[in-house]
Amino acid sequence: MDEFFKGVGTTFATVFLSEIGDKTFFLLAALAQKQSITGILLGYQLGLTPLIIFAAYLGKLATYLPSIYVNILACLCFLIFSFITFYETITENCISKTNKESDDDAELEEPFTNNLNWLKTVLKTCVLIFLAEWGDMSQFAMVSLSLIFTTESVIVGAFLGMFSCALIAVLIGRTIGKCIPQLYKGLFSGTLFLGIAMYTGYLVYEEV
Repeated sequence: MDEFFKGVGTTFATVFLSEIGDKTFFLLAALAQKQSITGILLGYQLGLTPLIIFAAYLGKLATYLPSIYVNILACLCFLIFSFITFYETITENCISKTNKESDDDAELEEPFTNNLNWLKTVLKTCVLIFLAEWGDMSQFAMVSLSLIFTTESVIVGAFLGMFSCALIAVLIGRTIGKCIPQLYKGLFSGTLFLGIAMYTGYLVYEEV
């Protein structure tokens, strides 16, 4: 039992320190400025679950998977999400200026719209986090730790470390988001996605 808690503590500290200030941290903070916190956290965990389990149990097989294809897919997805974010931000900004007379109709549609937006947030966060975390340093750390400690302790420690970072990120993002106009929040998120896409594209260029 002592060995289990030692593995949990070591993994938690390693993952937490590697994720604080990482691109995923800022990604979550950006999403939290205009998206549902519960949707983001759920999507985050759904996106990370297969990666954590894979790293803990089958991490050695990762070396046989061509990372260039994963990076290409990640680059394309981040580009798509960047353009979608820019489009939604500009569209919402225009609608907010011209749609003030239809408040009553909007209130009737609000429950369905909120549920749909929440599901979109979960799916969007899940895909973004899965692609952003694939091949990240924290994964390699989990692979190394799984050779020393039990896989169960590594999984528990990784979950706790990742979730703690995610919680801090979304709280910071939501706090900052209250002080920033909706237009600027959307532009910031879109720019961040575009920046990650460019960085991933650079990784692909280096591998070619």
